[in-house]
Amino acid sequence: IDECRALGVKTVFAEAGESSAVLDTLAEEADARVVPLFTMETAENGQPYLDRLAANLNAIAASLCE
Repeated sequence: IDECRALGVKTVFAEAGESSAVLDTLAEEADARVVPLFTMETAENGQPYLDRLAANLNAIAASLCE
């Protein structure tokens, strides 16, 4: 938490659908937010690979621009 604060971490990425209790706590303590990303191994929500990849890249880019 101290290192996240010192580095100015504003986003913690998590695999969509996974339990994020630890990451939620980390984000709260570090004044950051949790952003879910699709895993690339399975077709989550029936979305094709390239759609999941694009969604992940957009989420990462948006977080970096904040």
